[in-house]
Amino acid sequence: SRKFLVFLLSVDFAFLLTLAAIVAKYIAALWAERKSDQAGSKLHGRIVAIFSLLAIAPTILVAVFSAIFFNIVIQSWFNQRVETAIGESIAIAGAYLEEHQKVISANAQAMAAELAPMVDYLSSESGGLDQKLTDEVQLRALDEAIVFNGKMQVLGRSLFSFSLDFESI
Repeated sequence: SRKFLVFLLSVDFAFLLTLAAIVAKYIAALWAERKSDQAGSKLHGRIVAIFSLLAIAPTILVAVFSAIFFNIVIQSWFNQRVETAIGESIAIAGAYLEEHQKVISANAQAMAAELAPMVDYLSSESGGLDQKLTDEVQLRALDEAIVFNGKMQVLGRSLFSFSLDFESI
C-alpha cells in the first residue's frame, strides 16, 4: 500500500543519511590527518581514493547501462504504432460516449414529452407513475428512469431503479 511504500522509502533514506554521515566522518578524519602531516597520511589518502574509484566504477557502469536499457524498452513500448493505436482507441471511445449521451438525451426528452401531460394524473394514482415509467424503460431499452419535482423529490421511479434508494438529493 501507499503508506507502506512511504515507510520503506523513509527507512531507505535514513540508512542513506547514516551511511553519508559515516563516510563524511572518515573523510574528515583523513583530511585532518593529512593536514597535520602524520606519517602515512598521503599513502592512506591514495589507497582510499583508489578503492573508492574501484567501488564507484561498477556502480556507474551498471547505472548507465540500466538507464540505456530502460530507455530502449520504454521506447519500444510506446513506438509510433502503439501511439497510433492508443490515439485511435481514445477517439473511438469518445465517439461512443458522445453517441450514447445523445441517445440518452433523446430518450429523456421523448419520455418527458410523453409523460408531461399525465404526470399529475399518474402521480395521484397509487403506483401509476411507477408503472408508466417501467413501461417506458422497457419500450426504450433503458436501465432505469426516475421523475423528480422542482424540489428534487422523487415522484416516481421505474420498477428496477435502485440507484437513488439510499441517497439524499
